[in-house]
Amino acid sequence: MLSLLKLPQDIKESVRTSDTVPKSLLLLLLRHSNKINIRDFYRQIKEGKLTIQEVKTKIERSKSKKGRPKYYEYKFESPGREFVLKIKFKKPEVGHSEITNALHQALNSLNK
Repeated sequence: MLSLLKLPQDIKESVRTSDTVPKSLLLLLLRHSNKINIRDFYRQIKEGKLTIQEVKTKIERSKSKKGRPKYYEYKFESPGREFVLKIKFKKPEVGHSEITNALHQALNSLNK
């Protein structure tokens, strides 16, 4: 419960005057959100726009989006499965022409 002291001052005042938001939800917000998100979530909960389950779902989604975007990987497996060809690009999305261009560059370097 001492963690609740870390809440922004305006939310602490609101919690003292009314018990509409469960303490467990406030603790959940503190553990998984920054101060901007806490205020936004608190406002939506107080207005009845979000349930506890919806808050948990939104927090999990926002946590999973962190980190760098994954590189695009093109994978080709031969029909007889004799080999697998993988090309990794340093971008999250790549067009068909870029894949073709990369294959041409690889073939040209082999023929030299």
